[in-house]
Amino acid sequence: MYRFIETIRLENGAFPLLEEHQLRLNKTFFHFGDSDPFLLDEVITVPTEYMKGIVKCRVAYDLQANVSVEFENYNIKKLNSFSLVDIGSSGYSYKFEDRQWIIDLVDKSDTDEIIMCRNGEITDSSYANLVFFDGRHWITPELPLLQGTRRSHLLKTGLIKEGLIRESEIFNFHQFKCINAMISWEEAPVYQIGQIKRIIS
Repeated sequence: MYRFIETIRLENGAFPLLEEHQLRLNKTFFHFGDSDPFLLDEVITVPTEYMKGIVKCRVAYDLQANVSVEFENYNIKKLNSFSLVDIGSSGYSYKFEDRQWIIDLVDKSDTDEIIMCRNGEITDSSYANLVFFDGRHWITPELPLLQGTRRSHLLKTGLIKEGLIRESEIFNFHQFKCINAMISWEEAPVYQIGQIKRIIS
C-alpha cells in the first residue's frame, strides 16, 4: 500500500501554506483513491512545545486515511556543492513517502546536493524545487518532478515565473535557490552557478 507525506512549515504556531498542502493531498486522493480526502487541519494538533519558532510538521498517510503526525525543530541545510545528475525516465509526480531512489542518487554523488535533469531539462534538487536568476528574473523549471507548495505559492504571487531550462543552458544563469515548504523565499540561501560541479549519468 502506498504511503504519502506532506511536510508542512509551522511558523510560530501557524501553517502559512496549509491550503496548498491540502490541495496537493486532495489531488493525491483523487488520482489514487476511491474515498474522500481528509482535512489536514482536523488531524493536526500542535503540542505546546512546538508553538514557537520554525517547526517541521510531517504528516504521513495512506488512502484509507491512516495518519501519523510528527514534529521537529527545523534548520536550513548548509550546502556548498552540487552535481548535475541525469535521472533518465524516473518520475516523482506525487509525494510518496518512499524516496529511496533519490536518496541513492545523492549518496552516489560526491557533493552536498544534486540537481536532477530529465530528457535534457532541469527539474529539481533532491529535496526542493529550483529557481534560477538570469540577471532580471527568477525562473523555475516548468516541468519539475514534483509541484512543490512553496513553488506554487511563489508563482501565484508573481515573485517567480516558469520557463524551460535545458541542461545545456544552466551555466547561462548567475545564481539559484532551492525552495520548498520549509524555506521561505527570504530565508532561502542564494547559490552561485559555479557551485554546480559536473554531470553524472
